[in-house]
Amino acid sequence: MSKAPPVPEDQPLTEEEQRRLDAIREAHRDRIAKHNVHYLTLLRFLRGYKDDPKPVEKSIEMLGKMLTWREEQKVDEIVATPLERADEFNAIWPTGCHGFGKNGNLIYVDRVGSVDPSKLMGKGGFTIEDVKKFHIQMMERVNRMKEEQYARTGIVRYKNIVILDLGGMGMGHLGSKFTSPMKSFIQIDQEYYPESLYQMVICNAGWILKTLWAVISPFIDPLTKERIKFGTKHLEEIIDVEQIPRYLGGKCKCAGGKCLVAPFEAGYNPPRPALTLPAQPNANANAASSASSSSSSSAAAPASSSSSPATAPASSAEATRATEAASASASAPDSAVAASNQAQPAAP
Repeated sequence: MSKAPPVPEDQPLTEEEQRRLDAIREAHRDRIAKHNVHYLTLLRFLRGYKDDPKPVEKSIEMLGKMLTWREEQKVDEIVATPLERADEFNAIWPTGCHGFGKNGNLIYVDRVGSVDPSKLMGKGGFTIEDVKKFHIQMMERVNRMKEEQYARTGIVRYKNIVILDLGGMGMGHLGSKFTSPMKSFIQIDQEYYPESLYQMVICNAGWILKTLWAVISPFIDPLTKERIKFGTKHLEEIIDVEQIPRYLGGKCKCAGGKCLVAPFEAGYNPPRPALTLPAQPNANANAASSASSSSSSSAAAPASSSSSPATAPASSAEATRATEAASASASAPDSAVAASNQAQPAAP
């Protein structure tokens, strides 16, 4: 992963970046098409390894590993298949998306402190493979929502905010029934979903954090550590109070205060734009990620002041396909997201 400051997400591609992106796409062209790898994913692998001594080779290598992992783990099948005991798992480990940050980044909330390790992986609980599948489903769901935001608005936001709520964490979280899943999540996220974190805020960190941090921090990339802040007070630095869950001191308008009533909807696969989109010179005129609330969603986020999106040049055929796909996405019903009680970005 990069050690230098990250490139702003919406910064247009430089000539060098375009050259590298072309090389990455060419190296895995058939597999990219087979797995419908999105442009935002390619940007993450392009920019996530920009400071490697051999950035092109490293990006190609890591993208290849990700594609092989997807094939071996049958990720596409995991996404499209309702997992057994999903309601039970979601009750044990509440997670979900909750609006957008001040800069338009999707907010993902993980109430990890409320997990009961004995129910998670104890007798009659889940296996480590089960837990991984639920995590993969959520990661894919978050990516799909970012892709939809891009298709509808042209705004490049391939990173998301993470609120990690440790409230309720105790001695039981120091055992392998909890630390094993956490280590596997870190490994999956860093290797197969690189450059996805905008910022993480860890809330309600009690005395247990020091011990738990000693266990898991060696597995966390140094750059990722730099994007982690401790304390609820940091939430309002990047998130408007109307987008912060009420139980964390925010003023969201989730129905009945029931934040995170957002189960993964199997088969959620909105129309995607082509791998590249034609340049949209007026995109920054209204580059907003305000979220239009459903009956139990968060309040709308303010407009973000982003520049025009980072887009790769497209051939006339690609441009036509991209325009058609983007139009289809903009007109497609948002039932999957609405059903998940999530705030949606408004089209420009």
